[in-house]
Amino acid sequence: MRYCFWVTIFVLVFKRSLLWAQLPDSSLGVRHRFAMPLNVWMIAGNPAGLPAASWPNYIRTGLSSDHRAGDFRRPQEPEVVRAGSFSTEGLRRLGDWAVSGRFRYRKHADQNQRWGNTADPLSGNPFVWADEYGGDWQRDHIQTEVHAGRVINDRVTGGLSIRYDLGQGARQNDPRPFYRFRDLSLRPSFLWQLSRRHWLGVWAEYRHTLEENQIGYYAIQTPQLYRLRGLGTFDRSPVVSSDRLVTGRWFGGSMQTGVRLDHNRHLTGMVSVHFGSENTGEGIAVERPNGRYEERRWEGKLAMDWMRSDGLRRLNLSASRRSGDGTDPIFKAINVGFTRQEIQLEVLQNRQRTHSARQVSAQVGYTHQEAYNILNQTNWAIHQVHVRTNYLIRMPLRGRWVAFAEPVLAMVYAPHRSYQALRPTELTPLLVKPDFSVRSANYGQLGGEAGVDCRLRNSWLRVAFEGQWEQPFQGIDDVTGHRSFSSLSIQFFH
Repeated sequence: MRYCFWVTIFVLVFKRSLLWAQLPDSSLGVRHRFAMPLNVWMIAGNPAGLPAASWPNYIRTGLSSDHRAGDFRRPQEPEVVRAGSFSTEGLRRLGDWAVSGRFRYRKHADQNQRWGNTADPLSGNPFVWADEYGGDWQRDHIQTEVHAGRVINDRVTGGLSIRYDLGQGARQNDPRPFYRFRDLSLRPSFLWQLSRRHWLGVWAEYRHTLEENQIGYYAIQTPQLYRLRGLGTFDRSPVVSSDRLVTGRWFGGSMQTGVRLDHNRHLTGMVSVHFGSENTGEGIAVERPNGRYEERRWEGKLAMDWMRSDGLRRLNLSASRRSGDGTDPIFKAINVGFTRQEIQLEVLQNRQRTHSARQVSAQVGYTHQEAYNILNQTNWAIHQVHVRTNYLIRMPLRGRWVAFAEPVLAMVYAPHRSYQALRPTELTPLLVKPDFSVRSANYGQLGGEAGVDCRLRNSWLRVAFEGQWEQPFQGIDDVTGHRSFSSLSIQFFH
């Protein structure tokens, strides 16, 4: 019955969309990820840039089925992930207004996940509930977002973004851990046209997160509850049942600017900052602190577009830094922390005609990661170089059919890495060392997407298959196996 319900909704949305006008060729940016001229919405997520975005009015509705499996994974990741999703999104202009929205429901069935009884044990927060059994999870996640921009006058545009995510998950075996979460963010913004050639944009963001965890309810056995507190640091105790609450408050801001150098060249840049914290408490009648996690992030981008009559060229430079640390609930001081820094350069060129189009892009980047645990005298560092190339092509077939393909080739190489664990615990060889080995591995990635589009009067129907294969190179200590991903999707574009 669940599947009949979603198929009915899918058909109703599609029938309603047939009333919309036919998409112009600029909808290639929506249907096929072809790059469009940048503006403040695309480079920085400023909703005040929606009225001037290059995208046409559209609706996209789709169903997809995903499968991910393999041994080349971090120790807190599931061995097998099966998921199905329904999503719909769109953009509509109404006078001075431009409104965009998105809804997505995703059903997960994860197999053999260990050492992670929370919504996301790899989020960066080191304070994680776990037990020694592991098992299969059932998860239901929903993502909703609405963005609106309005032209106030000839020089000023305002905007607002609202995002609300929620979900829950339960493991199917004792001690039957369970979680539910809510995540709400608000982002007001403005955009000023300083002159015919210059513009300036800003946004501010507030985000509130809440996650509830339970363990032991409806369980037959009395479990050993592990409270992970960093790289191998933990405490454990038997519990009949227990509850935990994680609350977070996050703040952010961004400034963007752009200049039109001449008729064909546009320079766009942005910088953003985020910071916040999560507090963890265990118990209901008397709450006991379980740790405090603080995080800071900044990001910068600079992009140059060269416009042509049949496409564009782009040079994009980006840099980011993310750092976090955890205050241990027992020692009342910072005991664990990490830092991740990345810089990337991308070159892109595309060419679009009435029905055919091509796009090629290449990225090269450098990443530096560090992590430490004071109590265990454990630390590691990784320096990585990563390269990636994409080639996207769209060619007409007979009648109303159009084929597209996008092969992807990538490689990650670590010229230097170091690992030290002077006071290991029993979890060091189970979690810390395997996690380091996977994160620092040299590996290649081969993948891509291929499918067909069919014009249906006022709309497009797409059927696509996506696949990916990750293979570590030989000679990396205890890293074995591979990781594969496959996805089949059907979508309507209106």
